[in-house]
Order: sequence, then C-alpha cells, then structure tokens
Amino acid sequence: MKAINLESTSLQHSDFTTKEQAEFVTRGSLETYWRLRDPMCAEFLQFGSKAAHQPAAKAFFPFLRDFSVLELPQTFELFPNWLGLAFHAGYLFGAHLPSEAEAILEHNGVERAEDLWRVKLLKNKMGRYRPTPDNLYRVFQHLCEVEWKSEPDCALSHAIMSTSFGAFTTGLATATLAKADPFLVEFAEQITPPGQCLLHAIKLAVADVESPVGLWAASVGVDGPSVAQVGGGILSEVPS
Repeated sequence: MKAINLESTSLQHSDFTTKEQAEFVTRGSLETYWRLRDPMCAEFLQFGSKAAHQPAAKAFFPFLRDFSVLELPQTFELFPNWLGLAFHAGYLFGAHLPSEAEAILEHNGVERAEDLWRVKLLKNKMGRYRPTPDNLYRVFQHLCEVEWKSEPDCALSHAIMSTSFGAFTTGLATATLAKADPFLVEFAEQITPPGQCLLHAIKLAVADVESPVGLWAASVGVDGPSVAQVGGGILSEVPS
C-alpha cells in the first residue's frame, strides 16, 4: 500500500465538517457533541456530573462518545469487546499520562481501592498466562458469562456503560498504581495493548458488514492457538 505523504496533503478547513462542527459554528452549541440523544451518553453524563466521578468521567467520555458515533451494538455478545477496549484505553491513557492518571485515581479513594481490587482479580484470573489482549478478552468473556448472562435486555445498556467505565479506570490503575505494588507489578508490566494490530484482529460479527459497526464486531485475538481452562474462562497458552 502506498504511503500517504501528509506533508504534501493540503486539506482546507472547509473540505470536511462534521455535524458537531457545523452546529457549533452556526449555533455556538455543543449539544450535538454530547450526543444526548443516545441514552447511554445521556446517562453517563448525568453520572459524571457528580463531583466524586468528574475527573474519571471526563477522561472516559470521549471513549464512550466514539462508540456511540460508531454505533457499536450494546449487546451481550459484544460486552467483552467493550470491556477489553475500555481497559486498554485506560491503560494507554495511564501509560502516556501517568501524572494525570494518578490524579484521577486519587480523587476518589473508594473507587481507587475498587480499581486495585479489579487489577488483582484480573491477575488471579490470568494465573500463569500472560495478559495479552486475547487472554484478557477471554477473561472478560468469562466474567460477563458469570455476572451478566441473565441480565435483562432493558438493563444491559446500563451494565455495559458502568462496567466499561470500571474497566477503563482499572486500566488507569494497572498502568500506574499496580506498577508500585510488588504483587501486581509483573502483571502490569506484561500488558501489551493491541495498538495498530487492533484493526487487523477485529472480527466481523454482525450481519450487515457494510454498516458503521461492520468493522467493530469482536475484540482482539478471539482465536488463540491453544487453550486452558481457568476459572471457567478460556486462556491461550503464550510463551513467556
């Protein structure tokens, strides 16, 4: 594939304008940006308006908004995908902005303790296996089966929103606080975010592959080379 020379590409500001940009220019309003017509975004903004959650909610909302734009289905089948991507988004945020991530975590002591507890849970579920994206997906898949399999459809959107937020802040804690914990440091340092490989690992799992979510159907590494049962979940054997 021929590389694009960005330096020689001269796009004018008026060449492309999103609906959000157009509304802001014409009305001076950010209402479209907040996507209040999406019940999940509206509910999360209400949640994030509370002082206890504001710093973490501010960091997480762009992730939630992007998935709203992409129309990623809020289904049980894709629940593990939400969690895996949210966790890695939080981890990358913490890895690149450690001071900001630690400030977010320190803002709410209760949530900070819960985040560290969730890091320990992931480590224990992982056992002797490395926390690769595909192995983490399998752990999230197992947790979804255990915790939310019987969740009614009407409550699934809330469960995905709140649990993805928890996965995001757990990623923050993994990239920062866990690396100062002797019990968690090895696990934290082995995290390998999918990065550019993510696009190649996403599977098609919706009928209409031409829809906006056609490329966002399943998370990374669904088919590992070999498997082992760990707490009811499936983890692939990855050499150390």
